[in-house]
Amino acid sequence: MKAKIKKKILYILAILWACMNIIPLIVVILGSFKNTNEIYMGPFKLPEVWSFKNYDKAILRSGVLKGIFNSFTYAVISVILIMVIALMAGFVLSRFKGKLIDGLNIYFILGILVPVQATFIPLVGTIGKLGMQNNPITMITIYVTFNLPMSILLITGYMRGISKEIDEAATIDGSGTFGIFRKMIVPLSLPAISTAGILAFVNIYNDLIFATLFISKPKFQTITQVVNSFSAQYNTDVGATLAAMVVAIIPMIIIFMCFQEKVIAGLSAGSVKG
Repeated sequence: MKAKIKKKILYILAILWACMNIIPLIVVILGSFKNTNEIYMGPFKLPEVWSFKNYDKAILRSGVLKGIFNSFTYAVISVILIMVIALMAGFVLSRFKGKLIDGLNIYFILGILVPVQATFIPLVGTIGKLGMQNNPITMITIYVTFNLPMSILLITGYMRGISKEIDEAATIDGSGTFGIFRKMIVPLSLPAISTAGILAFVNIYNDLIFATLFISKPKFQTITQVVNSFSAQYNTDVGATLAAMVVAIIPMIIIFMCFQEKVIAGLSAGSVKG
């Protein structure tokens, strides 16, 4: 009986949480088809006329497509590098033992515990001295560095749940360490790879702080910078600003819809095996 009550409470909380996330999205999408007066008069009402004028303004005047391309490029390259490093680190941390391995584990955990804000001043000073502002390589390096610890933690936890008997069987079949890693562990870790990859992609694509600190030239600006500057420039035109936001989030929605099953599978398996 108690289990049923707990289950119902969890369902209710889940529905409330979903509503808290979906309702603002619906308001933004509806508002992107309205003029400013309509938005203030009835944010939850359907538009009187479904007009795409706001999208014309957002796409033609804001440079939102260029911003999406830049953010997408930074995110894809960074995620590829993160996954390659995290897979190799996760394999070593989950398959080998020793004081050095324990030390590396602690080192990567500390990478998660250090507040990002504490690194702003030294980062700005260092990058300024090196003259590496407005440089895509700088952004990719920063994104890889700050998203790597969490990815390593997720993938390592998943790999520890993979039976070491698989390694022994592969060794008997003549596979070396790299063969075990490439042919056995990596394919079995795909759910964790998908989860870590999507989380890293979302963090990078949605970043505004690092982009604001290190990018000022329009040709290198991310989508968050473009939307931010557009909303500041057209603060009286709420509909156009909302349209720019909708265009900005479309790539994230598409990617999450494509990989949601693997992400959920990775989180579920990680919680069981971790």
